[in-house]
Amino acid sequence: MPRSAVVILTGPARAVNISDDSGRCNCTIPGLQAIPQFGSGALLYVVDGEHAQIRYDVEAGDGSAEAPGLYRWGFRTPGFASLVTAPATARPDQLAAEHLGTCRRAVSIALPPDAPPKAFRLQLVGLPNAGHPLRSVTRQFQLNELPIEPGQRLSARLDDGGRELHLTNHGPTTTALLTIEACWNSGSAACPVTIEAGMTTVLRPTSWTAPGSIHFEVRDTPTSPAHRWGRLTA
Repeated sequence: MPRSAVVILTGPARAVNISDDSGRCNCTIPGLQAIPQFGSGALLYVVDGEHAQIRYDVEAGDGSAEAPGLYRWGFRTPGFASLVTAPATARPDQLAAEHLGTCRRAVSIALPPDAPPKAFRLQLVGLPNAGHPLRSVTRQFQLNELPIEPGQRLSARLDDGGRELHLTNHGPTTTALLTIEACWNSGSAACPVTIEAGMTTVLRPTSWTAPGSIHFEVRDTPTSPAHRWGRLTA
């Protein structure tokens, strides 16, 4: 089976459960393997094959209401990397790698219905293929102060070779500060964005050469045509 992802968890947190969309947990998930990190404090996993979803329930490592510092959870696949940063709390955050082994890979953040609201930082990076002549060509979308409510789930993925961010919101309307950067120039675009309830919001800079304004679309579903669009000025 092809390797589809490497998953890492660092900081004052632990994965209290790992499950897939078929209800299998931890070592019973086909293709999931933990890699010992002797003394490093990081948890590292490799995932082989295709998976609709592998979810990590992440809470404070000592079971306290809130652990000092921030944890980081993320995964990397060919052409894509994601990173979630947040304080660890007693109620687990539900972080999922979705559609692994396919071109539709995505990351999602959710909170249990009885958890308090929480703010996250979410980074998604489009990476070139291994054979690309310019290995340093990367594009990054970062959502800062992204609030998630109890029972809400937000899914994010990149499209068009990492040039476009798709956000599907299963919950109430929320807002965040979006920053877009490309590695080959020092310019960036940053502006508040609204992620509407029950909709898919698509975002991309009008130019990656000199990011300044951001084009947005709002869709009823991830695959439906846009019913509203416009431009956000950084």
